[in-house]
Amino acid sequence: MMSSKPFNDDVTHDVVCVLYAQGTGQIVSVHRFITLGDARPPREEDIEGEARRILQTPVTSIQARPAGDLGALIVATDAFERGRSYAVDCGARTLIERPQAPATTD
Repeated sequence: MMSSKPFNDDVTHDVVCVLYAQGTGQIVSVHRFITLGDARPPREEDIEGEARRILQTPVTSIQARPAGDLGALIVATDAFERGRSYAVDCGARTLIERPQAPATTD
């Protein structure tokens, strides 16, 4: 029989590893990493390595990806807002919001 305990640990570290096309800044994949309670947060190198490994799994590797090397950027999860579109400014290595396409009317 499986036992469980209440989920009481607070989130103490919450980041996203953004993998992007270095030539265009197009975001290819986003991976979220959360640390709970007193656990030690992973190092940025480990976060990036895990995100790259996940991208190479059979399910994700069949998806179309831009050619060229992928860069990695680690940002706080709250840098993203629901319903918005993002890219990476390759020169500044920062997350930027992409302009929304104007709504069309029929």
